[in-house]
Amino acid sequence: MKLRILAVSLALLSSGAAVGQVLYGTLVGAATDPQQAAVVGATVTIKNNATGYTVETKTTNRGTYEIPNIPPGMYNIKIAATGFASFEAKDIRIEANNIARVDAPLVLGSVSEVVTVGAEVLQLQTDKSDLHTDIATKELTEIPVAGYRNFQSLLDLVPGTTPAQFQNASTDSPARALTANVNGTARNSNNTRIDGAASIFTWLPHHAYYVPPLESIETVNIATNNFDAEQGMSGGAAVSVITKSGTNLWHGVAFEYNSNHFWGAKNLFFNPNTPAGPNTPQRIDNQFGGTLGGPIKHDKLFFFASWEGTTTAERGNGLLSVPTAQIRSGNFNGLTTVYDPNSGDSSGRGRTPFPSNVIPSDQMSQAALTLQGMIPLPNTGTGQTSNYFAAVPYFFQRHMVDGKLNWTPNSKTNVFGKYSAMIAPVTAGAPLGAALGSYPGGAAGAAGIGTGHNHTDIYSAGISYVMSSTLLLDANWGLTRMHHDTQGPDYGKNIGLDVLHIPGTNGSDIRQSGFPIFNISGYTGLGNQDNWSPVVRNDQLYTYTANMSWTKGSHSFRFGFDLLRHQMNHWQPEVGGWSPRGGFNFVSGPTALNGGPSPNNFNAYASFLLGLPGSMGKAYQFYDPMRTRETQQGYFIRDNWQVTRKFNVNLGLRLEHFPIMNRGQYGIERWDPNTNKVLIGGRGNIPRDAGTSAIPVMFGPRVGLAYRASDKTVVRAGFGITNDPYPMSRPMRSPYPVTLVNEFQPLNSFVWGGRLATGIPAAVFPDISTGVVDIPNTFTTNTLQPGTFRRGYIESFNLTVQRELGAGFVLQTGYVGTRSIRQALSYFQGNAGLIPGAGANGRPYFTQYGVNVARSFFIPMATNRYDAWQTNITRRFSQGLFLTMSYTWSKAIGIDPGNSDSSLRFWVPSEYSKNRAVLDFDRTHSFVTAFTYELPFGRNHRWAQSGPASWIIGGWKIIPNIAWYSGMPFIVTADGSSLNAPQNTQVADQIKADVAQFGGVGLGAPFYDPTAFAPVSAVRFGNMGLNALRGPGLFNMNLGVFRQFVLTERFMLQFRGEALDLTNTPPLAQPNASVSTPSNFMTITSTISTATAQQRIMRFGLRLSF
Repeated sequence: MKLRILAVSLALLSSGAAVGQVLYGTLVGAATDPQQAAVVGATVTIKNNATGYTVETKTTNRGTYEIPNIPPGMYNIKIAATGFASFEAKDIRIEANNIARVDAPLVLGSVSEVVTVGAEVLQLQTDKSDLHTDIATKELTEIPVAGYRNFQSLLDLVPGTTPAQFQNASTDSPARALTANVNGTARNSNNTRIDGAASIFTWLPHHAYYVPPLESIETVNIATNNFDAEQGMSGGAAVSVITKSGTNLWHGVAFEYNSNHFWGAKNLFFNPNTPAGPNTPQRIDNQFGGTLGGPIKHDKLFFFASWEGTTTAERGNGLLSVPTAQIRSGNFNGLTTVYDPNSGDSSGRGRTPFPSNVIPSDQMSQAALTLQGMIPLPNTGTGQTSNYFAAVPYFFQRHMVDGKLNWTPNSKTNVFGKYSAMIAPVTAGAPLGAALGSYPGGAAGAAGIGTGHNHTDIYSAGISYVMSSTLLLDANWGLTRMHHDTQGPDYGKNIGLDVLHIPGTNGSDIRQSGFPIFNISGYTGLGNQDNWSPVVRNDQLYTYTANMSWTKGSHSFRFGFDLLRHQMNHWQPEVGGWSPRGGFNFVSGPTALNGGPSPNNFNAYASFLLGLPGSMGKAYQFYDPMRTRETQQGYFIRDNWQVTRKFNVNLGLRLEHFPIMNRGQYGIERWDPNTNKVLIGGRGNIPRDAGTSAIPVMFGPRVGLAYRASDKTVVRAGFGITNDPYPMSRPMRSPYPVTLVNEFQPLNSFVWGGRLATGIPAAVFPDISTGVVDIPNTFTTNTLQPGTFRRGYIESFNLTVQRELGAGFVLQTGYVGTRSIRQALSYFQGNAGLIPGAGANGRPYFTQYGVNVARSFFIPMATNRYDAWQTNITRRFSQGLFLTMSYTWSKAIGIDPGNSDSSLRFWVPSEYSKNRAVLDFDRTHSFVTAFTYELPFGRNHRWAQSGPASWIIGGWKIIPNIAWYSGMPFIVTADGSSLNAPQNTQVADQIKADVAQFGGVGLGAPFYDPTAFAPVSAVRFGNMGLNALRGPGLFNMNLGVFRQFVLTERFMLQFRGEALDLTNTPPLAQPNASVSTPSNFMTITSTISTATAQQRIMRFGLRLSF
């Protein structure tokens, strides 16, 4: 209640919409006389010549001054006092979320005399202890990046950041936001704000809803460690994007970029001897648009507008695995021993092989044979897997519009309003023809088959008001609305019922139509593999902040609040890999011998031919739509205390409240393992929180020190706690009975969970009116535990030294660490097998209630640590040269894969400690550099300033961007039939003391020695640990070559040629790491979807600016 009263009070103070300090910069400094004594009462004036914005203040009795809430931009600073010559600093850039320091060593003289300095006075970070990186518009628009020219690609330049990667399908996330782990934290804990409005895709919190076009961005600030107390709701990186504003001068840009497969290289795994032909698969990218900004009223009212269109047409391609003619006929000679599942006992012992190791045709499933007839035959190589090269059409179209108004009625008030929109239809084909399958991927990343439509609108507004010389108010409001829908090419066709004649698939609702999912271990999945499709989403995200700043002597206080409200409205019964069409998983156990040799992928295909899925299921949606409502609140106070002229202390405290999410009218659902019943909050006598409450207040202290050891050296240290912002709406969106997931699992790993002939039994919808419902034993769910939900937090700390090296170069180096305490584990498997060999009898709720499916809990319980030495060298653009170079040596270790939307690998108590391992995304070494160099020829340069030489060699610029990362770890797995412990990961046996790294790529060229490992046929785990080996490193080099033509005094035309992945070094995926798929074990047959190009791409562009 007290928190609500405080929120209302601050809202009344703010009296409207406005912006936070992270949108503004601060200028501090001191005026001293020749004896270093304080100059009191000196007049400090700053002016932005582009907008006319002017602020004036006086130095204090300590000779210091501070001007907060300065709109980002270039300023001239003048400090004048009677008896001294005036001091002027020209072209000082004030950046958002930064404190710039300009000290004025005044000299005796007349005020009319002027001592002038330039931007070189700003080299060091002297007054803040956080770790952050700023990327300005020049770097954003000039450094060549792949990945839709996305500013997030340049997050790779930030020390401690893993390579940015595409994520999820472009069909349902066309903003193409990139994901990265920052300083060892979960990717879900990054937070992006655009002009103060949060851009967090609630259902996919590792995405931003909207990624502004590069040409519309003024600056990007990325804080990665020990944030200012004002910055909350973020754990890994707090990314603040400031878009451009209009000025007193008209400015504009028109641009067009094109890349074409004719100018590029082939994918490393391209096979010319397929029906696709020998030519490079189609890939045509176009990005075009423009910006315009200028005055509406001189010095008072300005506008800025931006439009960007992007189209991609390609043939997504890749190597897939389809069955050969031999195994289609049921002949497994020379491949594996196929045992008759109808022989032996119910545990799979005593089985006998099929005669001649051939399955009789009269025992094959008619549904399986019908489906098999739809699968194309291999078209490349002679292997049993990775034998089909597919190339299918993909078309991406996206339009983004941004408009911004800035109003400065007087020197005390700044107001802005902003609107952005994105409209994006995306279509992708299926690789297996009538058998469908997943989009094989391409340079554009992943996509869902079919067509998706996305429409996103973002509104934001803000104000900053100077109440007095020591008191300021600012606030910000934002709203994001997103609509998305996707339908597959099979939508409206009941393939499961009408073609394959499998009972229980599809249904009376057209949204249940389509091709059921068929997964056969070791082969490319069949049917419509997008279990998330069809989908309809209508989401809203509200942002509201209000803050006040108060300066008192050497203290600069700031306090305020921050509120995010997430709302989701979805139709998408996507749970556990099951879809509304139904699905079937075929594994090796049903045709293997318990106690016999370890089975492989051929046994799984034999199970498919017999129509014996290891598991099957279907997802229904009961709540239509399923709604989530979640409000996150933060309150803070901080003090930037200038203890002495050389020593600053940053103190702060955040108080945050993360209530349990609800459904709007009703509360949340919770499965009670003590009764095997589900409680529905807000119905009957059940409280809205269903017995789970949130921590009333979570604390986040911050402390930082900055000491200027000399004019060229700063030592900084900091420690801070940020609370995990992971939205509960994601893991708790669809528990029972919001969605009904009817799942059928076998009693042990050697028998089957059902038959294609009998299909999937129908689900019974519950009566929820009393608030207490029984959950059938075949239904899975995810739930909270009763009592207090103890959300986790992240401790971050650093000790760094920054040194000005001369010639504009600045070195920063030091130790950086984080500890993720109680990181969210979305799916703690409470019903996993705890006894090897026991099958279902090892599940705790099977013995208690007969439940043989997953019952998981959302529990904050993982503890991960990250330690790094990070070094960065920068040079701001001056005299034709800009440079940034960073190196990180690090290690991230923990007990889960490292992200909040995950689970563990081992559940058997004796193996549980093995979950602690190097995290999946860990890279020991990271090196990234980019620089811009204007060749010293042509007008206004050192040589060839006129004449033919100037025309030919003048105006050229080269811009390389180079990245190298060591490899990530991976797990060597094995078939888990003999382990017979549901939901546990089986690892291989390592049978050689030393594993030789061959470094091969492609089929027949293993990366590691495959003979160093063996499958496991006994009732035990393999002897390997998690992430015991590392895959290939990642190298990428982009090179831009620009030529600038001066058309008139104001108009410039720039020709751009960019080679993305200049050396044609593909970003290799991990080796195929299942020892139970021997045909491609330890070979690399694909690339990963990083923001870097998967093969060399040539891009050409024209950019007209004025």
